[in-house]
Amino acid sequence: MLINELVSNAVKHGGRKVNLRLALKRNDVTLEVRDDGPGFPPSFDPVAGGRFGLEMVEILGRHDLGGVTAYENRPEGGACVRVTFPLPVAA
Repeated sequence: MLINELVSNAVKHGGRKVNLRLALKRNDVTLEVRDDGPGFPPSFDPVAGGRFGLEMVEILGRHDLGGVTAYENRPEGGACVRVTFPLPVAA
């Protein structure tokens, strides 16, 4: 659900390209979705101004996965959303 929402937002609000990256570093997983669109507006606040989709990203990323979400504009243009969460421990 998290990947679907982030990619859908990148396609809807971004440019022509969407890049998805999933990386494992030590015991953390990082999911990153980038686009080449106009980026986030200067006053962008995903918590205060977010709609249902961003609320879902926050709930899944922060609360369900115990992670940290970051929203930023890329220096070369476009937006980047990054969710970093601890690697789940196998039972």
